[in-house]
Amino acid sequence: MVFDEQAQVPVEVPSHPNSPRYRFEIAEKLNDNSGQNNAGILLVGDTTTGKYCVEKRLKSSDVGNGRAEREIHILSQLNGHPNVVQLIDFELINNPKLQECDLSATTWMEYCEWGNLNHTIDYLRANNERMVEPLLWHVLESLAEAVRHLQQGPKDCDHGTWNMVYHRDISLSNIFLKSDPGSQLPRVVLGDFGLSTTNAHIKLGYNDRWISSTFEKYFAPPEFPVYYPESDIYQIGAVLYCLMYGQYTPYVGAAPRLNKGQRGWLEHNIWVRELQSSQPYSDDLVSINE
Repeated sequence: MVFDEQAQVPVEVPSHPNSPRYRFEIAEKLNDNSGQNNAGILLVGDTTTGKYCVEKRLKSSDVGNGRAEREIHILSQLNGHPNVVQLIDFELINNPKLQECDLSATTWMEYCEWGNLNHTIDYLRANNERMVEPLLWHVLESLAEAVRHLQQGPKDCDHGTWNMVYHRDISLSNIFLKSDPGSQLPRVVLGDFGLSTTNAHIKLGYNDRWISSTFEKYFAPPEFPVYYPESDIYQIGAVLYCLMYGQYTPYVGAAPRLNKGQRGWLEHNIWVRELQSSQPYSDDLVSINE
């Protein structure tokens, strides 16, 4: 990779002299609807390895405003950790002399064949099952380790020089499961860094730390619209709660209304507290979300 993962300041992301696009063959569309920071997601085959991977096409507007470059930089900085989605390749055409319609960016990332945690909730509800406690602890441990890596970097690095990453969008749809050879449990992978930012980007003015970020409304932390390192930790708790209770969100019905863009501190009784009397999980696990 062309990035120094311990750089204090993002380095320029060069365009590929030869497009890597031709090594990938489209297998199927994974998402017909463009997302917050993408113009389409495809399942593709890598002709050099024979493996599937995911192609994410970013919006030309996000190439022009620098968000696409920021996402590629963050993925490159984090690459190599088993609980963070792996960037396989990318293509970035961001020449400022081009018109916006001619700008483009594409990333190719590892494919997690077990889908995301929304799909897990689908399965549990369809079969009237609850997630087993060992898997819940595994998801919690994996996400905690992913966020530790975002905030502190590799365990053997100087944490003081690490460019801290804020994910800002940890939710069921952005956590993926992949088979892990030799283990009965899947590898838990944190993905979709389209809304992420870093301390270096904030210092350079690409993101004001206090500006509202676009949190998934049901998983927005209490301090919304501002965000802190603890914001990602709060969202892990919200995800764990959903998995424990087989819910797509930690709320019944609509999420609490925002007041002039601010949610305010949430009361615990807003979250679903059903099945409390017949709790199938250990007190240690339940206490994490209290």
